[in-house]
Amino acid sequence: MGLRLSFDRSPRKVPLIGGAWLTMQPATSVEIGAAEAAARRKLKDAIEGVGALAEIGLAAPSAQDLQDGHYVLGLSRYLAGVALAERLVTDWGGIVDDGGKAIVFDPSLLPKLFLEDTVLRSFEMAAYAVREALVAEGEGFAPSPNGSAAGAPSTAATANRRERRAAEASQEKTGSSARSGSGREPPRA
Repeated sequence: MGLRLSFDRSPRKVPLIGGAWLTMQPATSVEIGAAEAAARRKLKDAIEGVGALAEIGLAAPSAQDLQDGHYVLGLSRYLAGVALAERLVTDWGGIVDDGGKAIVFDPSLLPKLFLEDTVLRSFEMAAYAVREALVAEGEGFAPSPNGSAAGAPSTAATANRRERRAAEASQEKTGSSARSGSGREPPRA
């Protein structure tokens, strides 16, 4: 017996800026995990000074860059995006060289293409679409019957306590002083 969700994982065109597009399929959890692991290895090698970034056409980061948490986070995101694209992207169109000549799809050029942040963002939105749809629909595993995390305080209970305190405070005031305190009407029961 097979288990399958009703999401279409067939390849599709993803629009990029300037009329360009990628043909790709949405990512599975296995592909996402493999891409993130590959990115961690490359980042570790880059931090240790190994030429891991040279193979994708990036200059080795400076020691100062590697001390900047924002730089390292951005590099990690970029590396994970490239690793995932190498697994998912099967074609492209509208990608041109400096002279305006169309470039035939070449997976080895994805790292260069993904240096453009809007391309990386468009790719990420399409690649993670199924996962995001599951989260938005609430189809993910919930640790408790009401969907809240185990041991986490209920936000509804907190809001109710605040409302009760506000109501009690407003009852202590009378007449015009109740309305002049905050400029708002007191909460109604």
